[in-house]
Amino acid sequence: MKKPKPTFYLGGTLRTSEGIKYVPSNARAMGYNLVQIQLAKSTEYRPHLLSDEALMEYKKNMFGILSYILLPRMINMSESDPNKRSFYKMVVIEYMKQAYSLGARGIIVTAGYMRGISIQQAVENTTAFIDSIYETAPDIELYIETDNGDPTFKAIGNAGIVSKICGDVENDVTYMCVDTANLYARGLNLWDKQTRKDFMEDYADRIRLVQLNVPDWEVEKGSFKSGHNTPFIERPDLPSAPLCKEFLKLAPCILERESLQVQDLDMEFIRDL
Repeated sequence: MKKPKPTFYLGGTLRTSEGIKYVPSNARAMGYNLVQIQLAKSTEYRPHLLSDEALMEYKKNMFGILSYILLPRMINMSESDPNKRSFYKMVVIEYMKQAYSLGARGIIVTAGYMRGISIQQAVENTTAFIDSIYETAPDIELYIETDNGDPTFKAIGNAGIVSKICGDVENDVTYMCVDTANLYARGLNLWDKQTRKDFMEDYADRIRLVQLNVPDWEVEKGSFKSGHNTPFIERPDLPSAPLCKEFLKLAPCILERESLQVQDLDMEFIRDL
């Protein structure tokens, strides 16, 4: 008797502009068994309110699909100002409650920014922030996304720091979310087989989610620049499929998209795996 194939979770980002109740059918049409959901516009802090009817319809049809809630990158868990820190805490807890009501696996958030403080203080602030939210928030998972190290915002989320925060917090539900394009911008080329092998050996116990992104053509390794191509828009030097196959053995993978017009191509990419 043949062994059953392992279940791999692979999907993409879905926005809720059409309504949360359409997420399950849109995901299945794409061939996804995982979705990363945005509950607000990128320029908005707080999630949109969901009606009981829409929530019920959504949950009824989400069987077999993992979901994660992506938070706005404006949220700064490293913030030192008490008033701003209190606001960010309120927003994150609000998202966690929404995620819990949706049956999501967890939320995805960036580590923070060291504006006017040292890197050590920023890490301590983020660790304390995460500990504080779990005093009142639902006990769902929190995934810290590796960022691109943008020097303008002084983003702190390289793999080493994210791993340290995951180890320093007092809960056991905080994990690393790997963004492949962001780490490339930080100088880490996970498309290189040996680099990828070393990275997985170093952080396998922390990684529970992967955002599989290809850097834009103009983004050079170590440039600290943002910009993500969707995985099927190939750069000959950065082939997507081998990277995706390797990471799927380790964690669920998200194919981030920038526009709705590319949905069919995403489906082809999944089918080809």
